This record gives sequence, C-alpha cells and structure tokens, in this order.
Amino acid sequence: MTLQELAQNWISYAVGIVLGRFKPGVPGALGRGGFSEEIAEKLRELSVPHGIAVLDEGHPYDLAARVFETLTIIYGEDQASEIVHQATAKQGDPVATVRKYLSGPFFREHIKLYRKRPVYWLLQSPKKRYGLYLFHEKLTSDTLYRIRGEEYVAAKIRLLETKIDEMRKLKDVSEGREKRRLEKQISEFEDVLEDVREFAKKIDAILKQSYTPHIDDGVLINMAPLWELIPLWQAEPRKCWKALKDGKYDWSHMAMDYWPERVKEKCKINKSYAIAHGLVDELLENPKSKNNFI
Repeated sequence: MTLQELAQNWISYAVGIVLGRFKPGVPGALGRGGFSEEIAEKLRELSVPHGIAVLDEGHPYDLAARVFETLTIIYGEDQASEIVHQATAKQGDPVATVRKYLSGPFFREHIKLYRKRPVYWLLQSPKKRYGLYLFHEKLTSDTLYRIRGEEYVAAKIRLLETKIDEMRKLKDVSEGREKRRLEKQISEFEDVLEDVREFAKKIDAILKQSYTPHIDDGVLINMAPLWELIPLWQAEPRKCWKALKDGKYDWSHMAMDYWPERVKEKCKINKSYAIAHGLVDELLENPKSKNNFI
C-alpha cells in the first residue's frame, strides 16, 4: 500500500466516524479502533445526527471540517495536515482541500472500492455547487424531508437570498471598482442560488412519489429513484431505475411502492414474489388467483 492509499484510507475512516458507520471505543462495533477512552469519546462526539453531513463551509455538520478534526484528534494538527496532503497531493488549507476531495475524487474512489455499491452516497445539485453525504444504512423515509428542510437545503437557499440582498444594497451605494467587484460576487452567488433551487425542485419531485428506502432491496435499487440527485455517478442508478420501471425487479419493495398494481398481478402467478411481498395468504384466499398461484 502506498502512502497516498494509506492516507486516503484514514480520510475514509474519518468519514465513517462522522457519518456514524464507525463507533470508536465501542466493544464489538465496526471501526472501534484501539483508542484510549478519552480519545474515543471525542471521536464519537463528531458523529452527525441521522447520518447526514454537508459539504458547506460554516455549517455545523460540515463533513470536511469534521473529517479534519477527526484526524487532528487522532494524530495532531500537523500530522493531520500531512495526511490530507498525502491523500490529495494538494497543498493549502487542509479543510478546504478535504472539502474539494470529498466533492469528487473521494466518491469516485469509494464507488470503485465498493464495486458500484457505495456505502456513502454523495447527493449534489446539478452543477455540483452544493452537496451532502449520506450513510445509506441510516436512510429512512424522513431523510429527504430532513435534507430539503431547515437544516440543509431550505436554510442554504435562505442564506444565499439574504446574502445577495445585502450585496445588492451595498452595490447601490458603491462606485467604480468596488461596484464592479460586488456585481461579480452577486452574479456568482446567483448562480449558486439557482443551482441549489434546482436541487430543491428535484428533491420535491422525488418526495411527491413518497420515496421510502428498503435496505433489503440492496444499495443500487435504493439509489435508483434518486439518480437525478447524483450527477457525479448517474449512469448506474439511472439504468437501475429504468429496469425498475420495466418490471425487472418486481420482487423488490421499491417496485411495490411505485407500481403496486403491476407487482400484485405478478404475485398471483409467481409464488416467490408473493412471499417477498407477504401476499401468500391473501392470494390463497382469492379464488381468481388460487389456481394459477398453486
């Protein structure tokens, strides 16, 4: 293993701690490590609620800041900075470097490592100006509502709107170079705002269909309805979504959620499907389907 690979593994471990996959110091837990209780407790305190962390500077659940803090607790600030440098081959502010790494390269490496069944999911706005990581095992039917709400997307939209309004007021009383600087900043912030609003619209469209994850369906099927929220890796989830629509995975709970009538019809003639969806007793009692089913 190269130094770069080792450093990347430490960043991945830190991501797992923050997202709640690893529980340092907890007997029998995954990723418990060999830390002192004092250090283990500090590391556990960095875990975010609900397995959601955002790539957004200044946010209380900023994944990059918490990843670097994790490394600092384990190794000290200087060594943590060196780990970031070795992992990314980049110099500069380590937290900003980690944030950029998590916004793309880390997720691509993670997808390869887990053979296209990622444990951590990177949801991003269409132009990738805003993004969040999820630990898929903590997904619930409330997760997207939480992301869309006041902790994340809605708060970001409101913050951007306020900032743009403030800069416009300053621009109105400015002249020359300062006015041109503010005009450029306003344009940049408006681009980000438009991107985040589009992200919100895509989430709203998914919420209207009452998205509910089902861990037993597997990673890719659970990702499939969210394919538009994963611009960095859309091809596989989108392909799976098409297969779901075409009836290829009607054994899955996700298929039952979206196309219940079609799936129930298949259950009448496919006992394994009926078992998967808990419809065996119901179908046996139905004389119209009993002969085909048995």
